[in-house]
Amino acid sequence: THRGSQGSSSSTTTSENNDNNKLDIVIGIDGGTESIRACCFDAHTGHVVGKSHAVPYKTTHPEAGWAEQSPEEWYANLCDAVRGALSSLPTSTKGGSGGDDCISSLDYHYDIKALCCDTTCCSVVALSSPSNHHKPLRPCLLWMDARSAKQAAQIMEVARKYSSGGDDDDIDDNNNNNMILQNFPELRVNSHGMGPISAEWLLPKAMWIKQNEPQVWEDATVICEYQDYLNYRLTGEMVASSCNAAVRWHHDGREVLQDDDGNNGSDEDKDEQRHRGRPMKLYNALGMEDLAEKLPQKTLAMGDVVGGLTEEAASDLGLPVGTKVVQGGPDAFVGMIGLGTIHPHQ
Repeated sequence: THRGSQGSSSSTTTSENNDNNKLDIVIGIDGGTESIRACCFDAHTGHVVGKSHAVPYKTTHPEAGWAEQSPEEWYANLCDAVRGALSSLPTSTKGGSGGDDCISSLDYHYDIKALCCDTTCCSVVALSSPSNHHKPLRPCLLWMDARSAKQAAQIMEVARKYSSGGDDDDIDDNNNNNMILQNFPELRVNSHGMGPISAEWLLPKAMWIKQNEPQVWEDATVICEYQDYLNYRLTGEMVASSCNAAVRWHHDGREVLQDDDGNNGSDEDKDEQRHRGRPMKLYNALGMEDLAEKLPQKTLAMGDVVGGLTEEAASDLGLPVGTKVVQGGPDAFVGMIGLGTIHPHQ
């Protein structure tokens, strides 16, 4: 038998586990719109062990169409969710009810192999310098925040004018906007260059911050997403999700995954290496070239190891220092993998 969704216990451990007294566990964390949830799974069967634990957080709406959350609350609630999931683990691999003593006895009954987060996509954060521990400079602009609708329209307007030499009438919308795609091939993800661009996306939100909160923009050394912020708090590593970069950030998803230290060649070569896969021509046309320096400089694909838990994060979660943190991604993308829909026509 196996543990079901209600946390019923297994009578035996799987043969892949390291001994009769330990069960290999991975922790899945889902940062949604209204709450963050954590759940433990058998690392070899994928079966739920214990129960999931959700911790809600607050969304504020300062103006109509605006939606903000606190990044620091995300992390605090993540810690509570993980501890809640751990406390639900049966005190014996042969059964029993969970309790607070589970955490202190994990080294006997369970081996936590790794944890992985997915989050909402397009929830944008502005962070301070590394010397200030990348503290949030303002509340997050949540994915549903539509204040940057003007900036989203501005992106397409600039692309059309640039491609037509300043005359919008020269663009043939019935010809798939080939002139736009010739100049800005990254816009193919927006109806093959015809637009619109959603106000949800990172680029228009970053433009809104720069145009409306210039001091925040100047002070921000990092512009990133919910996913990136959580991974940073857990590991101290600032990395981007390749799913977000390829589908929502107008990046070339393959090129940004290429590993290069950028230390060889001329200054121009170094800039090209550092900005590889990023839409620099579009950024320059929009006056957003500095965004390239504020985005996470490293990108990882789903399943890549981000790093190990820092001492602080390990203490916050009640887990061993160095426990692996694996790159997840946007919730919808990760959900496809979780459902097993990984082949065409599924």
